[in-house]
Amino acid sequence: MSNQKESRQEEGKTTGAAQVSRRAAIAALGIAGVAMAAGKWAGHAYGAPGHSPGHSSSVTGATYGASNAQGGWQPAVGQLQQQVDQVEQQVEQLGQQLEAVEQTALHHCDTVSLADLRAMANPQEHHLYFVHDYGMEGPFLYDPSDTASPDNAGTIVVCEASGARFKRVYKDQLDVKWFGAVGDGSSHKLSEKYATLADARKFYPHAQSLDDEMDWVGIQAAIQCVKNGANARTTVVNMPRGKYLINRNIRPEVDRLTLQGTADTVLATRFDSQVIIVSVIDSVTRKYVPVKNLILRDFTAECMDGFGPSQGGPVTLNCAVDCLLDNVTVRMNPEPLIARGIISNGIALSNGSSGVVRNCLVDGSAKPGIYLSGNIDSMRVEGCEARNVKGPLGTQPGFLIAGPKNVVLVGCQGHHNQGAGLVINTQDGANALESQDVEIIGCQFYNNGLHGISLGSLSDSLGLTNRHIKIIGCSTNYNTSDGINMTSGIQVVIADHTAHHNGSTGIYLNGTGNSSRYFISHIKIFNPHLYDNGASLGIYGAGIMIRSATYVTVKGGEIYNTDAANKKQFAGIRTLDRTGFPTKQLVIHDVRIHDHTSEYLVETGAVQSGGYFSIQAAGDPLPDLTVTPNKPEFPAPLGSLYTDVNTGILYTKTTGGWKALAFA
Repeated sequence: MSNQKESRQEEGKTTGAAQVSRRAAIAALGIAGVAMAAGKWAGHAYGAPGHSPGHSSSVTGATYGASNAQGGWQPAVGQLQQQVDQVEQQVEQLGQQLEAVEQTALHHCDTVSLADLRAMANPQEHHLYFVHDYGMEGPFLYDPSDTASPDNAGTIVVCEASGARFKRVYKDQLDVKWFGAVGDGSSHKLSEKYATLADARKFYPHAQSLDDEMDWVGIQAAIQCVKNGANARTTVVNMPRGKYLINRNIRPEVDRLTLQGTADTVLATRFDSQVIIVSVIDSVTRKYVPVKNLILRDFTAECMDGFGPSQGGPVTLNCAVDCLLDNVTVRMNPEPLIARGIISNGIALSNGSSGVVRNCLVDGSAKPGIYLSGNIDSMRVEGCEARNVKGPLGTQPGFLIAGPKNVVLVGCQGHHNQGAGLVINTQDGANALESQDVEIIGCQFYNNGLHGISLGSLSDSLGLTNRHIKIIGCSTNYNTSDGINMTSGIQVVIADHTAHHNGSTGIYLNGTGNSSRYFISHIKIFNPHLYDNGASLGIYGAGIMIRSATYVTVKGGEIYNTDAANKKQFAGIRTLDRTGFPTKQLVIHDVRIHDHTSEYLVETGAVQSGGYFSIQAAGDPLPDLTVTPNKPEFPAPLGSLYTDVNTGILYTKTTGGWKALAFA
């Protein structure tokens, strides 16, 4: 019990800044921890020496110990108390050891500036130097084995007199402020710290002028640290919250690099080029060299003061393979840019790039906000938004897909753009490519100055078109012209699409622009939900309009007007054609069409020989001259089939008109 008395007397005593009382330590361990520690330190677990709970004959035996020779129980409480006292002694000894370590560290740690390190003639090994310069704080150690590493201003500091190398001690990420970036939204030029460019290049070899901003210099220096491997224990470069002024390209051209900021990190350009660009070209082959597994995340690239790139966008990635763009915002003010003749995209990916673009926003570019061009293979764009695109080129879309393969857009929004919300085109020029295997899933395109979605070709003369396109579960609403406008597309599926209050048509398959052959073929439209379109077209407005297309199937869904007295959609499904290219192989089944002036409006001149129609509709296809206005015969090629869903009667088109084949 004497040990207990001593512990009570010593409770609350302090022997140093880091001292912890024994009872506080025991409380932190908990009774189970004390018991386990007692077992470890005393050489056994619970109960009498040599016994364990797994070998006790009873709970009582495990608690009080084995019976004595007289058959009585000898309590082991005293033994347990001894073990607790031993633990207390061990904790006290540990506290003393920690205090000694702390006192030793205090005697071997100096607070210094970077200038002090660069002037230190006799550094001590195993001595900790804590740098206190604002933004560059952190511990350094002298490395006597290194006689060659250059001073990079961030993780390696070199004493000019002695040649001693001091290495920053860190673990998880590099901080751009260690390398001189400030991030306070003000201009800090190299000339503030260095008299000549040669002086600056001792620490920043990439510097090109004393007018270079320290923000750009510091960010690029951190990237170069990862690239060169100079005391680089990580591939993560962090840009803390703040506004950084960028006067040259940030080039994160390092495999497996992560360049990340925060929700409040802004990169504001002060020159006419990209904020961030990846573009490595082999000097011999002149081909792009891949940059692999690059991650850019959590920052804003800003072009608000009349500066910006004339090509690409503030964020431009060429041949960035398996890259991730996550939570990146591009914000632009188009008026001052346009006044200076600067017309650019927001985010541009091309030349073999692949990967994921996620949760990104482009606001106010003069060309397509998010641009995926040819030679892209395997790109997923998820949860992104492109808005307020406008410029002197006219009808610029929010998203532009031109020539890539295997692209998926999921949950994206394009709205209030000068042109369409989304354009899928062939790539133009000498190396024109088709857009292939593109899926648009669960996206919204609304309040755009042209169409919601546009599919076209810039290479008709080369016979190129969009192929294998799927538009699934999307909506196109309140666009000036069509919900979906297609002038070029082969093997296209439009499923579960909603289009309403568009100025012209819900879905328009428009083959009028192609003079040599059919460019719209094998189109499947499943379960459309189309209503109140066509307000600006009058009698030409329709839920679906088909012109010069082959192998078109419309199945299921509903096409209607919500206001029967004010029918914005004149027709449910309307067929128009140009001479020589009539619509052929048209199938319309199980579509509920109602509350239109004309449920089906098929131009007689549009029907020529060849092909067939298969139609299911309410009412028969026969002419009726007794009604006013007269009901014309439903035009269709010979051999076509028509089912009156009201009566179940099946008709076939013969040279003598429609002939009933079966009756319900």
